[in-house]
Amino acid sequence: MRAKMRTMWLVGFVGCVLLVGSAVNATVTAPDAGGKLAIGYDGSNVTITEGTLVDSWNDQISTRGVDNASAGGSRRPQLVTVNTGNGNHQVVDFNGAQYLKTSAFANGDMIQTNVIFLVASFDTTPAGQSLFDGISSDKRNALYVRPKPSGTNGSYGMYAGSQIINENVLADTGSFHVFAASFTNGSNGWLRIDGNRVLYGDVGSEVLGGLSLGSNYGASGFFNGKIAEVLVYDGGLNTAQIESIESYLTNKYLVPEPASAALISLGLFGFLRRK
Repeated sequence: MRAKMRTMWLVGFVGCVLLVGSAVNATVTAPDAGGKLAIGYDGSNVTITEGTLVDSWNDQISTRGVDNASAGGSRRPQLVTVNTGNGNHQVVDFNGAQYLKTSAFANGDMIQTNVIFLVASFDTTPAGQSLFDGISSDKRNALYVRPKPSGTNGSYGMYAGSQIINENVLADTGSFHVFAASFTNGSNGWLRIDGNRVLYGDVGSEVLGGLSLGSNYGASGFFNGKIAEVLVYDGGLNTAQIESIESYLTNKYLVPEPASAALISLGLFGFLRRK
């Protein structure tokens, strides 16, 4: 009987190891949505030493030319490793006075519709912080958090010539979220957070001529938090494409690997069998 119990525990343990190994070794790339993926920044592709300042965050997508985001001197953010919810990941850490900015896009302005996804978290109570923007006052596709008129911090807003803002959805701190912002021919702009739409309306119709990360176009309104990945799509996306991209980012950064659940299940199986 004891020998049988030991055999069952050994099988369970080996099964756990195999499942964990499979989960860790799986490689998944960002959906290209029919060739619309134009720009991509991933913290795991920043090849510098932990804690080093980031001179340039290199664009991993070549469909529109290479659009690297860079900054100089004290304005450079830092590369750190944190647990985003699904294990440790390299992320770019902005401390409230730093940013990265592209030059004018290599292949010209991006005309709406543009859809921008990112995985990010706020470190401090957000007010007047920009997650991303354009690089000039007349070519903006911006997502930011601003104070409410009543003085409460943290209402999400979007701008591309016109502003929409939701006074009832406040940003939190310390948790990573998947943001998806669509700048859609003026009246149909929207923001989704973790798959839930929280903004909808007229954002204006400005083109996007370049990208600022961690600040507004004028290098102010600095973001205090961390960004793990940014994906910029040139063109409108259907519901299935949006959900596919959100699922990719959620599974990569927010949801614990299925192997963790399998480990618990196999352990419970062994315990019950032992009983």
